[in-house]
Amino acid sequence: MDEAIKNLGIMVTTRNHFERKTNHTGQFLFNLNDDDGNLIGRSQHYDSEMGMENGIKNLQTRMEAIRNGDDLQFI
Repeated sequence: MDEAIKNLGIMVTTRNHFERKTNHTGQFLFNLNDDDGNLIGRSQHYDSEMGMENGIKNLQTRMEAIRNGDDLQFI
C-alpha cells in the first residue's frame, strides 16, 4: 500500500482523471483513472454531489502533499 500511495504522489491529476458517477441508488462516487484511462481506484459512496466533489478535492490535496514530501498518515 505504501508503494501505491507513493505512486499517487507522482501522478499529476487533472479533472479528466476523475470519472464522476452515480450508482443505481442515487449515491455519488468517482473513479480515479491514469493517463491512459485505466482504473486506479474507486471512492466511497457519497450521499450528495457536493460530498463527492469534496472527496475529489481531498484526494488531490493529499496527492499534492505527497509530491511535496509531506508525511501523511492514513487512518
